[in-house]
Order: sequence, then structure tokens, then C-alpha cells
Amino acid sequence: MSRKKTYAIHQRYVKSFDGTQIGYQVVGEGNEPFVLCNGLGGNVLAWEPLYARHGDRYRFIVWDYRSIFSSEPPNNPDDVSIDHHIQDALAVLKKEKVKKAIFAGWSMGVQVCLEICKQKPALFRAMVLINGTFGNPFATAFNFPLGALLLPKLNHWVSKILPSLEPHLRFAANIVLDGDGFIKLVTKLKLIHENVDSRIFRDVAKAMIGT
Repeated sequence: MSRKKTYAIHQRYVKSFDGTQIGYQVVGEGNEPFVLCNGLGGNVLAWEPLYARHGDRYRFIVWDYRSIFSSEPPNNPDDVSIDHHIQDALAVLKKEKVKKAIFAGWSMGVQVCLEICKQKPALFRAMVLINGTFGNPFATAFNFPLGALLLPKLNHWVSKILPSLEPHLRFAANIVLDGDGFIKLVTKLKLIHENVDSRIFRDVAKAMIGT
């Protein structure tokens, strides 16, 4: 079994099919490519336990979904569908000269992973799917019958008021994340697992707040 090791995260960029600049990271010293499809709000830091243990065997490739972290927003704010993420992934894999790889998808990344496989099955050596959903995620991701109706409306409402509150929310969120109280709360609510690595959770959350 591989031992845990610290590997450099190499930040790179590629222009996607519509000109949007997509940021992505390459981690590890191995030859075999391993493509990681993030959950929404996740980035390369969330996968640290995986590449810390297996970076000697694999070359992990992780891209940031358009509009968050190191990736630019598209000119059209509506161009953030699963298909757009797939085209971004294919642009990254083309630049990295990946012909076949192992893929792993987490949460929303499960849908992304499955749709890439549907379009380009020859790319797949194997697939790992972690805690994802299917179809319309608002209808299937939560045990809530009215989710498909109410959650999009809530999302639309939040997107309207968020810009005016953003500076205050960033300040408050950083204060909250500096302590353990918030992590203990969301663990009690079973929104995250009790074995969560609080350092990684905090690093990913703060990186998200900064975008």
C-alpha cells in the first residue's frame, strides 16, 4: 500500500470550446491518468487523501467548474450546464493528451462522470462513483418530494439577493470557519460525516468563499 506523501499541485489552464478559460490541476508522479470530477463547491483540495496516498502511481487531473475557483465565468451566465462541464473536461483531457483513464465522480461529479462516459466511452478504463444522484438533482438528491419545485425557486431568490450581501457574508463566513462550532453543527445535522477532515473542509470552504 502506498504511503501518504505531499505532492505539488500544478495549476494549468486551457481554453474551452466557447473560449472560457478553464483552470485545472495535475497532482502526482505516476504515469496512469486518474480524472477526478468534483462535487459542486469542491476542488482539488477535497481529494487530498486520495492523491496523498496514491500519487506515486497515478497522475491525478482535476478541473474547476466554470465560474468557480480558477475557472472563468462564461460570457453567457446560463452556460453552466452538465454538457458545458463535459466539454470543459474534454478540453482539459485533450491538452493533457489523455487517451484512457480511471475516472472518479463525487456528488454532482457523478452526473458529470456518467455523461462523459456516455459521450466518450473509449476514454474510460474504470469508474468510481461516490455519493451522487441521477436525473434532476433537485428531485433526487434529497428525500424531499417537493424539492424539484421549491429548490430552484429558492436558488433563484438567493442569486438575486446574494450580490448585495456578499461582502458581509464573506466576512461572517471566514469568522465562522475559523472555529470548530460550524463543523460540529453540520456534523450533528448529518450534512457531513463525523469523520470529516476539518482542515480539508475548512480549506475548501475558504477557497470557495474567495471565488
